[in-house]
Amino acid sequence: MNYYKIALSLAIIGLAIQIGVLISPDEYYIFSRKDGVLKEGILFPIILFSWAISCFAGAFNYVYIEKLHLVKYIPIARIRKFLPSLLCIPACLSFLWFCAKIFF
Repeated sequence: MNYYKIALSLAIIGLAIQIGVLISPDEYYIFSRKDGVLKEGILFPIILFSWAISCFAGAFNYVYIEKLHLVKYIPIARIRKFLPSLLCIPACLSFLWFCAKIFF
């Protein structure tokens, strides 16, 4: 299995979903708070799916680095090591934003 291709493709898919959620119309929403009750919106399952894909991308990237760099001591280019992880940063930031909006 080529873990790098899997990690990169999952990271790109997760980033594309994040961008799609970001540019979605205003009538679609992630969650709403009315009268102190938190209700999930139309985009909540989609953004949840994006977070899961990004977690899997990070896991496959870790397996790729562990297998080639740490076990076999094969030198890997820095961009090849970090690109899937860098593409997962927007999902991590959106998760932190989501948690901050719920609790504060």
